[in-house]
Amino acid sequence: MERWLKTGKLSSKRSSEVAEPEPDEAPPAKIQATVSEPRHIEDNKKLRPYLDKYLEHGFTFVSDGLLPQCVVCYETLSNASMKPSKMIRHLQTKHTELQNKSIDFFMLKLEELKKSRRVMRKSAFSSGSNNENATLASYEVAQLIAKAGKAHTIAEELILPAAVILCKRMLGDSAAKMVETVPLSNSTVRRRILEMAGNIEDNLFVKLNMSPMFAIQLDESTDVSSKAVMTVFVRFIWDQQVIEDFLFSHELLHTKAADIFKALDDFFNLHEIRWEKCVGVCTDGASAMAGWKTGLQAKVKEVAPKMKWTHCCIHREALVAKRLPGPFQKVLNDVVKIINFIKARPLQSRLSAIPYVTDVT
Repeated sequence: MERWLKTGKLSSKRSSEVAEPEPDEAPPAKIQATVSEPRHIEDNKKLRPYLDKYLEHGFTFVSDGLLPQCVVCYETLSNASMKPSKMIRHLQTKHTELQNKSIDFFMLKLEELKKSRRVMRKSAFSSGSNNENATLASYEVAQLIAKAGKAHTIAEELILPAAVILCKRMLGDSAAKMVETVPLSNSTVRRRILEMAGNIEDNLFVKLNMSPMFAIQLDESTDVSSKAVMTVFVRFIWDQQVIEDFLFSHELLHTKAADIFKALDDFFNLHEIRWEKCVGVCTDGASAMAGWKTGLQAKVKEVAPKMKWTHCCIHREALVAKRLPGPFQKVLNDVVKIINFIKARPLQSRLSAIPYVTDVT
């Protein structure tokens, strides 16, 4: 009997039974559990039930009475801590000044905890439509900020205060208070943009993996910081249409064929894109790209035998433009200057877009 009170079992065959209270507690028959029969996690582990008298040590329960929670610091412990000795130790180590408090004190703390739970539940569910609209508005504003390329802080510093002022003047204080609930902090806007970008990326990978075939176009160039950056576009079939989208960009340490292929192969393996579906690769005419022995073309053909390599038509036109005869080169330079003059000035760009109306009368 003494062994059963200490360990909760008589032999190894009864190891799946529920552990009973410690010797300093009342007999098992007189104890009223707050919850129903405990559930088993494993054959050799048992879940202890919560008892009402544990409130004397400053603990209530969560998760249907399976996890003890301190009513002072709201810390949730494991089911193995559902013992008076461990609860007392928590009270002595973390709340030394409260270890001699009566149960009435902990009952007040429990009421405060329940009240805070009700407030959170009311905020989350009772005004669910308002919270949902505020979240949607936050995503839409973050999308506008991302499209405009503005700093994330502009939402908190300018957009939200301006919206509150407009609503207060035009619609009243109640509308202004509703607008103030829209989360537009710096970290929130950043998180929203990353989530939307991740969602767009996931949708692209799903469509790409479902497409029967795809082709890629890539090129590398050096940016203002003298770093080689490779940009890859993909073209695939979706819903009986040919879709073209940006796939990824990657910074290269070296622009050799092996480095370029490794960057492509690592990205494809990471997102489970099958090389067998690749039917086309479009690059410039550099030897690292177009080489049929040691270039990127040869390395891609090893994993995608159906692939056909093509020389980028825009790159070919650029090469031809460099070797034009004198008169043609002068005309081309004049055309380039005119286009650059128009596109560099918004007013001129808008004026050039206005179609000319011919008077036929």
